[in-house]
Amino acid sequence: MDFKEESQKKIKALEQKNVYLEKCNKALEERIQDLEVRDKEKNIEIHGLEKHGNENTKQVVRKLAEKLKLDPNDIEDAQRVGQEKPDDTKPKTVLVTLRSKSARNNWMLVKKESKIYNDKVYDNGSENRIYINEDLPKYKRQLLWMVRNNLKPKGFQYIWVQNCNILVKKNSEEKKIYNIRSEDDLKKFDEST
Repeated sequence: MDFKEESQKKIKALEQKNVYLEKCNKALEERIQDLEVRDKEKNIEIHGLEKHGNENTKQVVRKLAEKLKLDPNDIEDAQRVGQEKPDDTKPKTVLVTLRSKSARNNWMLVKKESKIYNDKVYDNGSENRIYINEDLPKYKRQLLWMVRNNLKPKGFQYIWVQNCNILVKKNSEEKKIYNIRSEDDLKKFDEST
């Protein structure tokens, strides 16, 4: 065997090894992402919940649960997260850890059924909305942002998160619901338009 053939053989072996390692890397990334999702599956985020004085955040969330006819004993922890900005009038997000995924699902059902306002918690006449969302891992949050920015201009009217899955649907007549798991899934919409 001459030098050229031997070199080509080595190159081919290295290319095959590279493909194998890329597949292994992708599989490991997916496993890490699954673990991150599982770690957050009992959490919710509450946005827009006003802060009054030296509040006990957990007690405020328990009161909200009672008003929404949810079990306040399902709440394990509640705390405000993020940095306080002096010029920001928006309250910090409240991260709530619940006892189970089914408790989280109950909160998600209640938020779908009606609009929730701060008045419900504080009886102060406030018409500022409270939003309840799933706690997403960073990569899912970034992917959701990309999906909204790419598909809204293409006429997709429905973009939502359910059980940490990013789902999209063109309009109310469309039956097909797409699950966007990665940027590769999102790129398929660029190819089809």
